[in-house]
Amino acid sequence: MFIGIFGIETKTKTLGDAPSVTCPDHGMTRGRIELAFTYFHFFFVPLFRWNREYTLHLRCGCIYTLTREQAEAILDGGQVHLGDMTRKHTGQQAAYKHCGACGKNFDSSYRYCPFCGTELKR
Repeated sequence: MFIGIFGIETKTKTLGDAPSVTCPDHGMTRGRIELAFTYFHFFFVPLFRWNREYTLHLRCGCIYTLTREQAEAILDGGQVHLGDMTRKHTGQQAAYKHCGACGKNFDSSYRYCPFCGTELKR
């Protein structure tokens, strides 16, 4: 929502990768940790945030809700038991693809890597 020179918006930010996570349903996989929040801005400068939600998006398509401490533990390289987390979505397809040439992750709708241009296997 935008009203004149100030407004309230929602934003999702990728905090980092989770290189090795074991999904209870799909086995060993990779993932990424995201932070979604709502913020108030004045002249497009964010002043304060609320409604923070940390999520773990796995390549198998599963999405888990995390606490801040769990997200920080995963980003620091620690192991967290997924059974302690709330599952938001059980996916069948990968939520995103991984390029073997450059190592970047991106949306699964691409046929070519948007970073290096390598054609991806289906």
